[in-house]
Amino acid sequence: VSVLYWQFGLLRDPMSLSDVEQCFDDALEEEDGAAVPHPASPELFAAVAAFWALAQQHHEPGDDVASPPPMWPMALHAAVEDPLGTWDTDDVATIDPEAAVPVAVRLLTCTTRRLQLKAAGVLVRLVSRSGDDKLGPAVTATGKAMADAKLFDTATLLLNRTGPGADVEIQGRLLDCLAELLEVESAGVPESDLFEAIRRFAEPKSAPSFAHASSALRAFIATAKQSSDHRNFVLSIIDQEPKGASLNDVACAVLDDASLPIELPRLAASLVMHLWHAMSATDRRLVSDDPLPAMPALCRAVAHPDIEVASSATWALSYFTSLTNAARDRLIAVEGALPRVFAAMQRDDTLLSPALRIAGNLCSGTQRHTAAATEQGLMQAMPFLLRHASRDVVKEAAWTLSNILADDPKYIALMLHLNVFPVVLDLVRNAPHAIRKEAVWCVSNAVCDATDVDVQGMLAAGVVPAVAVVLADGDAKVLSVALEAVDHLLRKAPEDTKAAIEAEQGMVDQLQHLRGHKHHGVSMRIREMLDQLEQLRAHGNGEHSHA
Repeated sequence: VSVLYWQFGLLRDPMSLSDVEQCFDDALEEEDGAAVPHPASPELFAAVAAFWALAQQHHEPGDDVASPPPMWPMALHAAVEDPLGTWDTDDVATIDPEAAVPVAVRLLTCTTRRLQLKAAGVLVRLVSRSGDDKLGPAVTATGKAMADAKLFDTATLLLNRTGPGADVEIQGRLLDCLAELLEVESAGVPESDLFEAIRRFAEPKSAPSFAHASSALRAFIATAKQSSDHRNFVLSIIDQEPKGASLNDVACAVLDDASLPIELPRLAASLVMHLWHAMSATDRRLVSDDPLPAMPALCRAVAHPDIEVASSATWALSYFTSLTNAARDRLIAVEGALPRVFAAMQRDDTLLSPALRIAGNLCSGTQRHTAAATEQGLMQAMPFLLRHASRDVVKEAAWTLSNILADDPKYIALMLHLNVFPVVLDLVRNAPHAIRKEAVWCVSNAVCDATDVDVQGMLAAGVVPAVAVVLADGDAKVLSVALEAVDHLLRKAPEDTKAAIEAEQGMVDQLQHLRGHKHHGVSMRIREMLDQLEQLRAHGNGEHSHA
């Protein structure tokens, strides 16, 4: 302080903070198109800022504080080279991040509030790009410049301020900046202290405003969407609670609070979706008995009136149930979860894909998982799914149904009762090859374990004419599966199946033609089938002659 007194002279007339801010603005006005020159070094500017802070500490709030007017505009200009006239613009393409970022970061902690807000605004605009610019070279350069300027350290310092020393508006702009910056790979991976600071704002009820909570949630989403290092880092802290609730707990509270603006439940569901997408099958939460509070909340969110919330929640559950049987156990243990999932299939196409994926995950698990899915609404949804306009949906539905039928014979009767089988046969006859293949597997799995009553129902539904269409399929695997189904029918209902085959025009001729199929397994099965038909024919003629 004594050096500053010596260099600039004794204190002049006392000036209030507002007077000093006006002095800053006056000093930065251009004269004849050129900025007023004030030569000084950044080091001198930092010393001046320290002097101002020290002077404020020795005065009561509201009192005028003495300060040397000529020093401030000179030192300010020396440090920032008039950035607010050049960089405080919506045209971010004109801003050089390598020049602007270091200065703006320095301004965040050592100037008046007005300039801090403007500096934060410049940083937000530099990273808030859209479209092709989002991951373009300009944003990459900005991310590197912010990493070099140690913005994460500065943000941690400012976000951790509470009470009178905290400026919630500046904190809000920093959160806006971080929500964009954490998605930029060149910015690097911040320390855990920053995530702890951000997490304090993610709880809407304790955040200064809903906007703060929104930005904090977006910051975590941006991190979870990043590279594996970023995602793993977030996953490593979401269950720690040294300074507040875990992210999963925060998301649950947001999803269940109908009083919040819809943007917050959307962000909360999206956050859990991205976090669970990054979860591995070895995650300790899947093998422990600890409660997972996000599960009931997400299951309820599947039926949320907002489609975006429901979609993120359903995708989160689809990622979760793809991991292990323990994860599937956690889903089916939630009361009302599966009926909500299967109702979502027919609610909106946005929900259909993740809901169908959940069904597939369950049906590829244990018998208990398959039973839970089938008995709580999946089989009732099958006609809708198998007739859907999307080929991908139909294919996945047929694959899921084939797994159900292979799992337990009792579902064959349910399929026939709900008139699902005729829809499957229609796919065998008319669907493209990729879908027909899955439909043929459905038929084969159904016939394999069918009871005599089930077989009669299948024959009445036209299973033999449908399989006859497959005989012309060039895929040996599909042909083999179809022939296996016919073989089972011949064993379980020989006379009725023989009659159906002979009644189908040209089917016997097709079988004769396929005797010499290049695939040995196909040709062998057809020879056995023709021999069996011949034996049945001879046996039938013998019975007739004897009578």
